[in-house]
Amino acid sequence: SKRDNAIDLGASGTRFKDLYLSGGAYIGGTDSTNKLAEYERGTWTPSVAKGGTVFTSPTSSHAYYIRLGDILQITFYYYKTGCTSNNSDRWKVSGVPFTMKAGSSGGYPIGPVGYINIAGDRTGNGFHRWQANDSQIFTLYGANATTNVSNQAIEFSGTFVGRLA
Repeated sequence: SKRDNAIDLGASGTRFKDLYLSGGAYIGGTDSTNKLAEYERGTWTPSVAKGGTVFTSPTSSHAYYIRLGDILQITFYYYKTGCTSNNSDRWKVSGVPFTMKAGSSGGYPIGPVGYINIAGDRTGNGFHRWQANDSQIFTLYGANATTNVSNQAIEFSGTFVGRLA
C-alpha cells in the first residue's frame, strides 16, 4: 500500500553511502520550485579588461565556482605585471562560465572585493565591490575603479554569489 510522507530513507546509524540520480531531487515539496536539478563545481579562467584593453597571459590567476540549482558561488584571483591602460572606463573581470541574472533584471547583484592592488595602490581595500551589470562580467566599483596603470602590476580578487539566468 502507498504511505505518502511516512517512510525515511536511512537513519543516523544506518546511512546510505552514495546516491545516483538521472534526474533531480525534490526537497521539501513536490512542485518545480523544490526540485534541485543541478550541482557542479569546477574552475574557470578569469580575464581582466579596462576599456578596449584586455590583459592576457596573467602572471598568476585561479578561479573556482560551485553551482547549486540556479545559485552560483564564484571566486577568483588575478595578477599581472607590465599593464598599461589610459581611459576612464572601469576595471572588469570576464570569463564567468555561466550566464548570471544581471543588471536590473537581477537587481544588480554584487560581491565583495577580496583584494585590490592597482599599480601598488591598495587604497580603499574593503571599500570596493564587483557588480554584475552584464550576464558574464563583473564591473569594479569604488575609489580605484577607473585608476589607470603605466607598465605596472594589477591584482584583483573577489567572491560573488548570485542567481543564474
